[in-house]
Amino acid sequence: MFSNTANSTDFFGYQERLEEAMQGALSAFTREILAEVKENGLKGDHAIYLTISTGPKTGVVMSDKLREKWPEELVIALQHQFVLGEVGYEEFEVVLTFSGETELLTIPYDAIKEYGDPSVPFSFARKPVLVTDEVKWEELDIPAPKQRRDTENNVVSLDTFRKE
Repeated sequence: MFSNTANSTDFFGYQERLEEAMQGALSAFTREILAEVKENGLKGDHAIYLTISTGPKTGVVMSDKLREKWPEELVIALQHQFVLGEVGYEEFEVVLTFSGETELLTIPYDAIKEYGDPSVPFSFARKPVLVTDEVKWEELDIPAPKQRRDTENNVVSLDTFRKE
């Protein structure tokens, strides 16, 4: 459509801005769907499959046992047995069962690599955003992920799901 001259400089940072806008839109989309699921439950045959980056710089909060088993990536299914906790602006909480044990996960939307609903079918992939060593949570405009789980006694507090 438009030709690009080899000598031109992109002072607007179009590609980076578009990438950032797309990532934000995908996070907003996921947040809206999860808020609706929390409010009304899943309808029909819908199921939400999420591929999550679980590495140390993703901001995902999960038990050491799960991180040991899935150190880089985890696929979760929100279909039959799950409880959505807080669906926040930057992250959400979900309680799932793994090998008979209940686990609370806090998942930043930026850690989601893939979203899919095979009943429709619908899916999208995105590039996960990593938290670098140079970034300090207090310098960001978002709260740091919190460990809201008593890992010593393997108890999930009901306070996690109460609105403040």
